[in-house]
Amino acid sequence: MEWAHNTRVAIADTAYSVGVNVGKADQPGTAEWSWEWRDTEADALVGVLTDSDLADGHTDSRGHVLKGSYRLSGHMSIAATLIFSEYGGLNASPTDFDRVMLDVEFGF
Repeated sequence: MEWAHNTRVAIADTAYSVGVNVGKADQPGTAEWSWEWRDTEADALVGVLTDSDLADGHTDSRGHVLKGSYRLSGHMSIAATLIFSEYGGLNASPTDFDRVMLDVEFGF
């Protein structure tokens, strides 16, 4: 869990994330999975400190981050990240922003 609170503003001042991890992809044939919920209100963080993958880096955003990884061998794994998010709900109707990332990871 992560939490931030901007004490310099009166509204839209909090950001947090909560999640869970299951498993550990550290040996061939093993997998790990995670889910995280993130909510960043409009004035909670400086924009350069936000994760650019969730809601394209916007504040005033919220969404789910799902990750999975599978270890193929001692030096190679595959992974996927699914992000379902939205931003801009404070002063307008929210804009959906979803992202899929696929990775092949090599270790030396």
